[in-house]
Amino acid sequence: MTATAVSEQAREKAGNLPAEVTSFIGRGDELAALKRLIETARLVTVTGVGGVGKTRIALRAATELRDAFPDGVWFVELSGLREPELLAHTVGNVLGIPDQSTRPHAEVLAEWLEGRRLLLILDTCEHVVDAGAALAETLLRAAPGLRVLATSRQPLDVPGEHTLVLAPLPVPGPDHEGAGLSSFPSLALFAERASAVVPGFALDERNVKAVAALCHRLDGIPLAIELAAVRRRAFSVEQILERLDDRFRILSRGSRSSFPRHQTLRTAIGWSHELCDEEERRLWARLSVFSGGFDLAAAEDVCSGPGLDEDMIYEHLAGLVDKSIVVCEEDADGVRYRLLDVIREYGADWLADLGEEHEIRRRHRDHYLRRAEEVEEAWVGSEQFRLMRWLNRNLGNLRSALEFCLEDPGDPAEVDAGLGLVSYLWPCWIPGGQLREGRRWLERFLAIPGDTTWFRTRAWWVLGSLAAVQGDLRRAAQALEAVRVFAESHPEMRVGAYVDQLDGTAAGFGGDLARGVEKLTAAVETYPEAKVAHSTWHSARLMSAATLALLLTAAGETERADSVLDALDEECEAAGERWIDSYGHSARAFLLALQGRGGEARRQARLALRRLLEFRDALGLALCLDALTLAALAGDDGENPERSGEQAAFLLGFGDTVWRGFGDPRFSWASLIAIREHAEQRARAALGDAAFDAAYQRGARAERSEAAEYALGRPRPSPAGNPLAPLTPREQEIALLVAEGLSNREIAERLVIAKRTADSHVEHILAKLGFSTRAQIAAWVAARRR
Repeated sequence: MTATAVSEQAREKAGNLPAEVTSFIGRGDELAALKRLIETARLVTVTGVGGVGKTRIALRAATELRDAFPDGVWFVELSGLREPELLAHTVGNVLGIPDQSTRPHAEVLAEWLEGRRLLLILDTCEHVVDAGAALAETLLRAAPGLRVLATSRQPLDVPGEHTLVLAPLPVPGPDHEGAGLSSFPSLALFAERASAVVPGFALDERNVKAVAALCHRLDGIPLAIELAAVRRRAFSVEQILERLDDRFRILSRGSRSSFPRHQTLRTAIGWSHELCDEEERRLWARLSVFSGGFDLAAAEDVCSGPGLDEDMIYEHLAGLVDKSIVVCEEDADGVRYRLLDVIREYGADWLADLGEEHEIRRRHRDHYLRRAEEVEEAWVGSEQFRLMRWLNRNLGNLRSALEFCLEDPGDPAEVDAGLGLVSYLWPCWIPGGQLREGRRWLERFLAIPGDTTWFRTRAWWVLGSLAAVQGDLRRAAQALEAVRVFAESHPEMRVGAYVDQLDGTAAGFGGDLARGVEKLTAAVETYPEAKVAHSTWHSARLMSAATLALLLTAAGETERADSVLDALDEECEAAGERWIDSYGHSARAFLLALQGRGGEARRQARLALRRLLEFRDALGLALCLDALTLAALAGDDGENPERSGEQAAFLLGFGDTVWRGFGDPRFSWASLIAIREHAEQRARAALGDAAFDAAYQRGARAERSEAAEYALGRPRPSPAGNPLAPLTPREQEIALLVAEGLSNREIAERLVIAKRTADSHVEHILAKLGFSTRAQIAAWVAARRR
């Protein structure tokens, strides 16, 4: 498993609170009050004007209360969400709940949350307040261990809601005198942020009155104060105050008392806007079309044009970062940028005033259309997990691009662009586990009347594939007919393989294994000769082969399945393909387990599981768990029958939970159902009913990361701590296998790693512990176990 996948699993258990990058100043009383509310009330909403610090105090309170929520604290940022209908999906995506079934997603969320104790933070709800209220009420009724913390410019207005109105930071009056000035948190905030741009800056008798006047002018709004502090790089505090006073006098028409706080913030933002040069202001406006975040390449492609040379975008972007207009963040995938919501809104207004909104949004759509096509073109290869991360991180921008394509349904070119984009995104919808959202977009575009183009046909093909996986055979049949009509009327396109694949997939997932095998066999044989627009045939052929192998296995045609799997494995290895390859390993695990070769089956299934954990494909996970269950009971590797029964019961519990997400467990395949029933009978016989039920329930309630660690056979730490420190988790795993008497080659086979990697780990263990023999490692492990 990759390091990123491991970190994703750790994140799943702990939550996903973003790290604080600046100090938290003031708000002691408000923070204490908010923590008390969260501890006693199930729905708390922090309200206040934009820029007052609602998100920041919510994050700080959640961080300090994290230990009270064993199932994690989860932060869902909603400022980039434009469609209230996608709110439940967005929450599920953050929680890692695959969006696979045809059930209402709020129902899926409620079922998942029912037995968990966690804190859910819904940040920036004001533009989806009705949907947020409905979802919060639904989830709170279903899950007694759930607490919801929302931030919004207005309450959700849900029964039982408690609100904390967050006022601006206290500011001194205009006539305030004395040493007490420096104790005001608004002044402390200015000093802290100013010292970041002017090292050594501090409040003193020379500047404290000017800072106090400035904070008073800004009404104590933290964001406005932070924006003003950045100006300390170029101006003295007195100069900042003088320039800001000029703006207030102009905008308030001389009546400062009537100047509302939201206008104070916009004035402070506008003042920062005027201090930017012309190119920076234009870039700020154009950046407002991005949703959620963007990279430098996207900014250069979308925002260059009249008034902004592409080769100067970086310099202007750096200027906006320096002025705290753009937030810069860096992780393993590189540097990304984003605008705070109120700053993005200001830029959007300016973009509309410039008359560039439609053109820049079109360029934004075209950029993500090209990037999505590039992702699809590169999908069969070693970069799949990186590509999947890119899709997940840019989902907000992709949604915005799709929405743009829907704004003029009478323009065939725009509709075709949308059909192309939603089809290119099939890796997001299927291996990415976003079946529900993918179907929603596809249905919206296909509902628009139009000619039977290749773009429309590809969209039908993707929709049919999604519907088949979800068990919606009626819709899959309609999609199949649409693809068949195009294939018959355009024989020169030679797309009959798409028809066979969709026909075979729908038939197989509907329980008609014979027809599924027939049609998928035809698809595998036809795809290599396909001459169609875009290089989708490679992915489609591999998907056909993987599905065919599963159907052959389910139908008991083991020799044919083995032959198909050999060819699939060879091609996937040559291409560096990981997602479809995981299906191949799952199918082979079924074959080996049915032949009584439990140890080999377990290794194949665990290899599949490691790869599947890099994606959110619940179907692949469900099949893999069934293979692991069968492998646990094959019993050819000396495994204790009771231990095997416990493993099988746990995996059955977790697997049944995953399968229920589809609404049609195991596709009604008689063979899979029979395997599952036989596994339960054997596990019950080995354990007894009470022990079986206990292990089954542990699996059914397990978090995905916990269940995955169990299924992978990783050692679990002692309740009293980690007895195998100072070894790393991988070294601990290998030390335990050394203690079991396995050779380095056997360890490599057990963990599906290269022998030289196992050799290296054993050498590191010996060096770290100061030992010279493997027997010393075994004795050390035995002592630690005791």
